[in-house]
Amino acid sequence: MFLSKKPKEKDLEPKSQVIEGITRLICTAKHQNTMLRVSIDGVEWNDVKFFQLAAQWPTHVKYLPVGIFGYSKNA
Repeated sequence: MFLSKKPKEKDLEPKSQVIEGITRLICTAKHQNTMLRVSIDGVEWNDVKFFQLAAQWPTHVKYLPVGIFGYSKNA
């Protein structure tokens, strides 16, 4: 068993980043047999294997907020 010297701090604060120059964003689950639940404009899609976002808007949209939510199963 490995014991670290520093106690790990749990980061509960949300992080925010601005990343420029992305033309396409592809999202998949970490494991192949895990399905995603995706919510777009209030419409929920279940059992999604992957989804992608492309920066091809015909309007003046410059920023697209993306939220990633996770959960852990407690045994």
